[in-house]
Amino acid sequence: FRVALMKKWKLLLHPPIILFLMSGMYTYLSVTRVLHEGQWLYHALFGVKFLLALVIFALYIVLTSTMKWSERIRDKNILWVLLVLLVTVIVAIGGVMRTMPIVAVEL
Repeated sequence: FRVALMKKWKLLLHPPIILFLMSGMYTYLSVTRVLHEGQWLYHALFGVKFLLALVIFALYIVLTSTMKWSERIRDKNILWVLLVLLVTVIVAIGGVMRTMPIVAVEL
């Protein structure tokens, strides 16, 4: 049952991961980067947040894999805890980024 569920879960969530990463990068490059021009901390936090998101998606792919090699990895509870911890850190970083002031932009 678990393997069948994981196969369907993968098919359902892999495309949104790619769309999520692409839309986030587009929004950053076209809108947010301009609004926070010269704020090195904002851009550094975005970089950390983006890299952590990549780690989360890689963990998700490993943890939902139905391949033989992933069985040993999937059974380690620490990875599930790590996944939850990383999501919490990303949400916290996003909260800090949201409170940073927008730099006036001349159009």
